[in-house]
Amino acid sequence: MDPMLVIAVGSSFIFLLLIGVAFYRKAEKGYLNFLIANKDIPWPVLGFSLMASMIGASTFFAYPDYVKWTGFGGIYLAMWINTCFILPTMVIAYWGGIGRLRRGSIFSLFEDRYNVACRMGAAVFVAIFCIAGAGYTMLGVSYVMSLIFGVGTELGVLIALAVVLLYCFISGFYAICWTDFVQQILIMVTLVTIVVVGVIGVGGWHGIATNASINPPIHFGWTNALWFSVGLGCAYGLSNFIDPHIWQRVFAAKNVKAGMRSLSIWMVLTLIFWGLAMFVGLIAIAAFGETSRYAIFDLSKKFLPLGFMAILSAGVLAAVLSSADSHAIAGTTVLGDDFYRRALRPKASDREYLWVARIITVAILLTATLLAFEYGDILKLAMFAFSIASAGATIPFLAGMYWPRANSKGAIAGIVAGGLSTLLWEAIMYKPGLTEFPSLFFGLIVCAVFFFSVTLLTKPEYDKALKIARILGLKNTAKRVAEKANLELKEISQEEKELYGIVEEMTEKEMREAFSPKLMIGLLVCLVLLLLIPLAVIHP
Repeated sequence: MDPMLVIAVGSSFIFLLLIGVAFYRKAEKGYLNFLIANKDIPWPVLGFSLMASMIGASTFFAYPDYVKWTGFGGIYLAMWINTCFILPTMVIAYWGGIGRLRRGSIFSLFEDRYNVACRMGAAVFVAIFCIAGAGYTMLGVSYVMSLIFGVGTELGVLIALAVVLLYCFISGFYAICWTDFVQQILIMVTLVTIVVVGVIGVGGWHGIATNASINPPIHFGWTNALWFSVGLGCAYGLSNFIDPHIWQRVFAAKNVKAGMRSLSIWMVLTLIFWGLAMFVGLIAIAAFGETSRYAIFDLSKKFLPLGFMAILSAGVLAAVLSSADSHAIAGTTVLGDDFYRRALRPKASDREYLWVARIITVAILLTATLLAFEYGDILKLAMFAFSIASAGATIPFLAGMYWPRANSKGAIAGIVAGGLSTLLWEAIMYKPGLTEFPSLFFGLIVCAVFFFSVTLLTKPEYDKALKIARILGLKNTAKRVAEKANLELKEISQEEKELYGIVEEMTEKEMREAFSPKLMIGLLVCLVLLLLIPLAVIHP
């Protein structure tokens, strides 16, 4: 065990705990302080925190390994995931008006639009997503700790688990945002350094392209890569609509403009650094053929002095820890706000909610660790996590916002049928000899059939459609619904603003203007560049 590695990782652990202690008093002020920091986090910190929560175990381990399997076809995964994963969030957050709300949970909108049963049903499957999400990141922690310290995976996870538990338990969302901010800086330094020294070490772009051309059937067989990329990209992207740890940061922003800026940072930088993670896999092919097991660490050992490797090891560990803590606090939001506070103890004290939230955080991380050891594969567990979140809840959520005909009977039918069918298919698809058609697609099909058929066979609920349009500030939509159903349309009162958690009033035009065209152009340019990478190698 190298002393420099121990010092680097140990120092990062101590620093994370100190951040948790520093924000203890603020988190102690109340339940929403623990969950969304009472809208007291600067927008750059929110943006970096969201980015750190996304760049976790899958980025450093699963994606490079996937590229080694598919060669340059793996770039399609980065391109498709970013397209599916990022753009929907911006549209729903600000074109949909959710950014102006101050709430603990996104699933309260299910209750506003449908009923409390729909809220609970959606929350059940997303709680599973949060636990599974924390599980695959804890599996990444086990890889990192065993590689850095040479200890068994169980002991490595327990050490890291203790650190995450402590700072999450002490300060909740405050600690997560500020630790993620620091961790994201380490993550960016890690990826950029590995790519730069790796490209130089393998002889530049020519060395990568020459090596890839040795085995065309593997490296240019894009069909399988594209199919898997579409499946995983759709799972990621659709889960964005109801992903609680994304919406926590939207609700935690000081105002709509600050939230838009934080999401802008996340969108652009995540696009770039996911692409870099894929590129690490290509460099590993050029450097080691297909014998490298952990591309990041193998490249570090080959091309970097020990001091730099210690810093990079801390950066990789920071990446997986930042995802684990975000999934844990997101799961706490779902179980604490949607179940305990809404269903079990609606009149309990704020102090009780605060301590229950802390206990739930501990339980989620412990359960996730057990699930990680049981499942054993980061990418498969990630696919399952995002599929279970997307299949049941996404269609009813989007339809509820934009389709006035949607009703609660169709929503609960779609949520239950889609979620359960995904769980059933997930249990079948990994058995030898059976189809590997993604469980997400099967769940979405079942959800859509049940949701639309039941909805069209039962009465519409235009009063609830009008209610959600007024809450989200969609005045044109509200006007159309009121005219169609012959309902009275009133301006939203101050009492209703307090009841529904509306903290900022904006017109639809102002919300659309917050969605920057320049940002869209920048994203499209990045996507085109990602597409050109495999094409440039095919025709060097």
